[in-house]
Amino acid sequence: MSEQKIVKIFVLIRKIGQIDTLNERFQAEISIEATWSSKEDINCEYDPSLHWNPKLYIENLLSNIEEKVKYYVKQSMDETLVIEKRYVKGIFWERLEIQNFPLDIQQLSVSVVSKFDNSSVKLMINPEKPSYLHSNAKFVFVDQQKW
Repeated sequence: MSEQKIVKIFVLIRKIGQIDTLNERFQAEISIEATWSSKEDINCEYDPSLHWNPKLYIENLLSNIEEKVKYYVKQSMDETLVIEKRYVKGIFWERLEIQNFPLDIQQLSVSVVSKFDNSSVKLMINPEKPSYLHSNAKFVFVDQQKW
């Protein structure tokens, strides 16, 4: 049995756009940074088709408007870190439970998962870099439904 790889995840929500309560979806721009340790000889140039990759994707992404993925290698004395930086602009699904309209609070999430099972990959919040909503994020609420 192979060793379980630990992948540390950091999510930055850059912008939240329209929230469609009727269809339970919202628009957002996010950045995801995944970091893992590698024992492979990478020589400062990482290629996901040649080296191990956690095969991450966003489970609740309905429509991908724009996506960019870049890889970086960080060498330290005793380990090699691979950093995957992903920028995504898209439409995300979220179960919205409207109970106190119009003064309701909703929790919006981004679900980062791996195509590997839990015995191969453990995704965890990066303790050195907690996820957050960017302070300059512009909230745009467009009410298109009639109640």
